[in-house]
Amino acid sequence: MQLSKSLAVSFGVVVAASGLTAMPANADILNGRIAYERYVDYTDPEGFPRSASDIFTSELDGTLEVNVTNTEAVGDIQAAWSPDGTRIAFSSNRDGNYDIFTMAADGSDVRQVTFTFGIEYEGGYIDYDSSFEPTWSPDATQIAFTGYRAGVGQPEVFIVLVDATEATYAETRVTDGADFMSSSHPDWSPDGTKLVYNQYWDSYTTDIWTIGVDGTGATNLTSAAGTYVTDLDPSWSPDGTRITWVSNRAAQDPLGVQTDVYVMQGDGSGVVQATVDTEVEFDPEFSPDGLQILYQRNYYNPEIWVIDAPATPVAAAGARTAGTPVQVGSGGGPSWQPLGGEPPATAALTVTKKGKGKVTSAPAGINCGADCTETYTSGTSVTLTATPNAGSTFTGWTGACTGTGICTVTMDAAKSATATFTTAASSYALTVTRAGKGKVTSAPAGINCGTDCTETYTSGTSVTLTATPNAGSTFTGWSGACTGTGTCVVTMSAAKSVTATFTTAASSYTLTATKAGNGRGKVTSAPAGINCGTDCTETYTSGTTVTLTATPATGSTFTGWTGACTGTGACTVTMSAAKTATATFTKP
Repeated sequence: MQLSKSLAVSFGVVVAASGLTAMPANADILNGRIAYERYVDYTDPEGFPRSASDIFTSELDGTLEVNVTNTEAVGDIQAAWSPDGTRIAFSSNRDGNYDIFTMAADGSDVRQVTFTFGIEYEGGYIDYDSSFEPTWSPDATQIAFTGYRAGVGQPEVFIVLVDATEATYAETRVTDGADFMSSSHPDWSPDGTKLVYNQYWDSYTTDIWTIGVDGTGATNLTSAAGTYVTDLDPSWSPDGTRITWVSNRAAQDPLGVQTDVYVMQGDGSGVVQATVDTEVEFDPEFSPDGLQILYQRNYYNPEIWVIDAPATPVAAAGARTAGTPVQVGSGGGPSWQPLGGEPPATAALTVTKKGKGKVTSAPAGINCGADCTETYTSGTSVTLTATPNAGSTFTGWTGACTGTGICTVTMDAAKSATATFTTAASSYALTVTRAGKGKVTSAPAGINCGTDCTETYTSGTSVTLTATPNAGSTFTGWSGACTGTGTCVVTMSAAKSVTATFTTAASSYTLTATKAGNGRGKVTSAPAGINCGTDCTETYTSGTTVTLTATPATGSTFTGWTGACTGTGACTVTMSAAKTATATFTKP
């Protein structure tokens, strides 16, 4: 569809006849898709038919239309393309009251920009704050919008950072209309220094104003238009030299049911009427190349129309010419996508993480963990916050930041920052138990059991335990974390315990049997060991009970014991010390 070319040709005849100078196209910018709102029907959970509004995009000729929000029971309205044509800002009541959101051109990656609530009054009435009519700053870092705030009582123009979160959200009020002179429908100038907007004086008179983004220098551009003139919906041309808006000044219609599209110089001079009809028209916007104007016709059953942008004389306000409007679709609040041109300069911020923790950013974009790189518009101030995991400590920044506080980076070039987290080493207890007489020592030092049988070691430490028996004892082995009778080596990966067993050797004593008298005989023992005759001495373990038996030889008589035993019976000895027993044998 050669719409731009055909309209430019037809309008060129009018320009030539009027002696006006047409504005050249911006050769670096191409006209992309248009975004707009439209009512959609749906059925609620109870089966009743309902209507809501969604944001659509399409080619200028209406082809390739896509519903990019497609949210039943939600009002998505007032689409506005970002300066680079990659995102769309819009107003939506998806969170209850109307707030500003942005999304990618395909409807994905929806992000909330304003975070507003209502004020509940006595009796339960709630006066909701609402945000409408978003417009992007040229660098796409801020959005200006119309905000109704219950505490103000009338719509005013506000500015907010695009990437603010609910926790960091702060809005700046730009306009301050006295005597209920409410302000709305802002549009950001291409040089970024001011806003154009409309301001209500009373029920029948509305003018177009400009104001600095800092709230200074408010200027009324259309105050001379007269009583009952309603000037609404202003928008800058891409080069910032012209403003288009709608007005009822031709019809002097106090009800505003007939409005036309107009164009003027940025200072309010050189007013030219672009449309001449009996319809009501809204929301005019220049095409990205500056050659056409897109606008809405009709309030109910809205239509999208386009017309060649009229040339604006340097002087002679009131010069009038008309283009040839063409309907290109149905819907309201159209916005035209810029393609190409000189996008805002950007720079990448990369976060490296050492240890266990995460780094987040404001404006959002980095959540490292998973997402450690983000591209920001040049000049953006990015704050990085390091949060250690449980058991870890944040020990500091290197790279673009130093110290242990919050890291603030101004993105005037690609930058990187490293956050170092130190994990406190885990430690575990090693416990030694002794059975018997001896001691256990450790290397590294810490255990000397004996007296100190428990020590805590850092995870991964290799601990060698050595068992040393006391005199008279023997080390018979490990149990628990070690086995065997050698050195015990334990790697501290958890709490561990080891038992060292020592066995004490029993005491032993010597029992000696002797024979006396003129007779002959022998002495034997049970347990065996003494056979005296020939073997008259034996060593026994302490506590052993030894029975000695005296047996006389033929012709001899056993006459009794002396020493450890007495009498003539068996001699029973308990070995608690060295002992001697004498057996006496006699013969006639």
